[in-house]
Amino acid sequence: MFIDTPNHTRLGSAMLLSLSLILVACGGGGGGDTASTPATTTVVTETSTDTGSTSTEADTTTDADTATDTSSEQTAQTDYTPDEALLAQSAETSENLYVDPSFDFNTFKRLTLDISATDETGAPLANTLLKVYAIDESVQSVNDPGIENRRLLSVAATDANGQIYYQFEVAQTVSNVLLQLAVIGIENHVIVGVTSSQTIVHQFN
Repeated sequence: MFIDTPNHTRLGSAMLLSLSLILVACGGGGGGDTASTPATTTVVTETSTDTGSTSTEADTTTDADTATDTSSEQTAQTDYTPDEALLAQSAETSENLYVDPSFDFNTFKRLTLDISATDETGAPLANTLLKVYAIDESVQSVNDPGIENRRLLSVAATDANGQIYYQFEVAQTVSNVLLQLAVIGIENHVIVGVTSSQTIVHQFN
């Protein structure tokens, strides 16, 4: 009986050792599962980064929208209507000047000249010189002495068909012009007012 006891003890120890090795092996497998954790952590980190990026974009858009809304509110609240009391007074400085919204700052305008000329037989007057003068608005007749103060604006010549069609620039203040055709035998002087269409149409015959 005393001889068998050590054998059973050794057998039990061997079984415990084998069981321990199995558990260690299982533990190693668990370690393998744990080793995959960094990959999981990486995924979480990437997700967090994406979320942070999305959050940043959302915040940026919100700031832009807020700035736009603020600008719109400021524009809506700005009122440039002049003080009626100040309009009745002379401006003391340039800061007190008021310009009507319809005021045209352009000091020139473009006129269109549409002229035709024929002789007493109805034949076109080709290559005939035409002079355009600016005259005072008060001058309504070619016999008016004020016509002597005319100012030359443009010179043109008729084509083979006795016609002139072209554009030229004049001062905004020009409202009356004198057309003088270099020909004899027909009426060769005429006064034409400049209308809002800014087109001067006349037929010499």
